[in-house]
Amino acid sequence: MIRDVFKEDEIVKEWKAGKSDRTMPIEDLFLLIRDGFKNCDEHCVHRERYGEDACLCIRELFPSREFYMLYLELRDWYISRIAERIADAIIGDVK
Repeated sequence: MIRDVFKEDEIVKEWKAGKSDRTMPIEDLFLLIRDGFKNCDEHCVHRERYGEDACLCIRELFPSREFYMLYLELRDWYISRIAERIADAIIGDVK
């Protein structure tokens, strides 16, 4: 679905500024942190126009850019913790 470009520009601007009434249950955020999510792989006009962090699939999933940035930070932390545990299990505690 292609939206009006000017309306979409305004939607992205508000999303990036955090001007949304939407929220996200903490449980949903935790599931995304644990499981990750798959954004659009193919050609995406929204990603081209608004950038990697504001494509439509991200904006539909996260209520604001702040939620998305929090997700990225916590997902990186979670993945690093998993990697530490795997390394510890394979070669033992390296600290």
